[in-house]
Amino acid sequence: MKEYIFTQNTKSLWPVKAGAVGQRVMELSNECKQDFIVTIDKYSPKRSGKQLRAYWRMINVIRKFMQEEGTNWTQEEFSNHFKDKAGLYKESNGMQALKSISGKGETTVDEMKTLIEVVLQFGIDFEIKDCDIEPEELRELLKYYEVNNA
Repeated sequence: MKEYIFTQNTKSLWPVKAGAVGQRVMELSNECKQDFIVTIDKYSPKRSGKQLRAYWRMINVIRKFMQEEGTNWTQEEFSNHFKDKAGLYKESNGMQALKSISGKGETTVDEMKTLIEVVLQFGIDFEIKDCDIEPEELRELLKYYEVNNA
């Protein structure tokens, strides 16, 4: 994260590179009658609670299906399997570890999208008819895809 402070006495744009960001900061400096701060940070929207609930519903449906097929993994084992397939890792003490999806701040919408796609593909591959997603949760997933794939 980079933070730049602009005061009325020093409206210098030297730290901001040319382009759309620099142009918008210049416009703001002309409009603004007081000091302001410009913060540039990596955009990473957080996953929603509805996405997480939909994910766990799919995991449980797949777990039930796989138990009928003779695979007696726990819910957590299935989740870890799908996180591994989706490449959902974090650095911890110089080693890679599977990322937790329970903490809202740790998982981005894009990471959750990838994870859900991996789970859905598994359901397609094994011809699991119903992932049992509640209508509101399905709407949340579809709304996400509509907004992000436009």
